[in-house]
Amino acid sequence: MVKDRIEIRCVRCNKLLGKVPEGTIAEIEMKCTKCKTIHTYKINNTEALEAQGN
Repeated sequence: MVKDRIEIRCVRCNKLLGKVPEGTIAEIEMKCTKCKTIHTYKINNTEALEAQGN
């Protein structure tokens, strides 16, 4: 059975950037290919994504 996945979306244009399994702990920096905005995403367990725009 596949775990539920948390969607990572651009906070500016809402484009889907990726999905990660619930329970993942990570801090990643991604650049949106649509609007070119760079964000740092902090994923902590099953909590919602926190995004900080640069």
